[in-house]
Amino acid sequence: RLSIAEGLAEGLLYLPEPAIEGAKPPFWNWCKIALIACTALSGITGAALLWLFSLPPVPNCQTLSPLAPDMERLYCVQEATRSGQLPDLVAGLQMLEQWAPDHPLHQEAQRLMADWSGAVLQLADQKVEQNDLRGAIAIAGQIPQSSPVYRQVQAKIGKWQAQWQTAEALQAEAQKAMQAQQWQQATDQIAALRNLSDEHWRSQRANALVQQLLRERSARQTLQEAYKLAQSGTPEQLGLALTRLSQIDPTTYAWEAAQPDLQRWSTILLIFATRQWQVGNLDRAIAVAQQAA
Repeated sequence: RLSIAEGLAEGLLYLPEPAIEGAKPPFWNWCKIALIACTALSGITGAALLWLFSLPPVPNCQTLSPLAPDMERLYCVQEATRSGQLPDLVAGLQMLEQWAPDHPLHQEAQRLMADWSGAVLQLADQKVEQNDLRGAIAIAGQIPQSSPVYRQVQAKIGKWQAQWQTAEALQAEAQKAMQAQQWQQATDQIAALRNLSDEHWRSQRANALVQQLLRERSARQTLQEAYKLAQSGTPEQLGLALTRLSQIDPTTYAWEAAQPDLQRWSTILLIFATRQWQVGNLDRAIAVAQQAA
């Protein structure tokens, strides 16, 4: 009998070749993939934990020293500006304004300055809507020149001032026209106000002028009726004329125009009442005097 070695040598014995890698059972492949994934996840988790534990502690902004690192000071200022209050925003802008362009945090500082400047400008816009141009300019003026949006801010201030001057001129012309009873001209000035972009002038002021125009026209009509009643000059008609004048809105130009006639008619009635009293007609004197009051 041949030994195994001799059989192999003679080619009489055959041993099966080992299976190649790709021929392994599918179950083995899935086990290998799972093992690799677990190993990778374990490494990522470990790295994340190491990073978290290596982070510096959050600074205590209540006791932060003026000599604290800029990163800590920036963190505390960012936390403060979340309030949206003007003093906090301005304090943040003032701190970043001191950082030179070669500061390591300059790029981040510029981004924050743009955001905070925009928030300050919104507060200024609210002042404009409240008819407080001076207050709006005072707020916007606190945005430093180093802010990336400084030019836009200055342009907006200029726009406010120019529009305000235009609006005030239109309002003055409307008032002048109402005083002169030039109703169409007053209406045209109010229409021009409505074409402005500023919400305060376009809406609130224009609507107020419309209401005033209605009161002025009504008051003038009442005044004309009083004049007609007083034309006869009789005490009864003068009394009725004074009653009509009392119905005029005291805030109108018509009321101002009526004051001389009101005084004159009242004087005429008082003189008539005095004469009635002198001749002994007491009841008549009292009735006329009451109309003149």
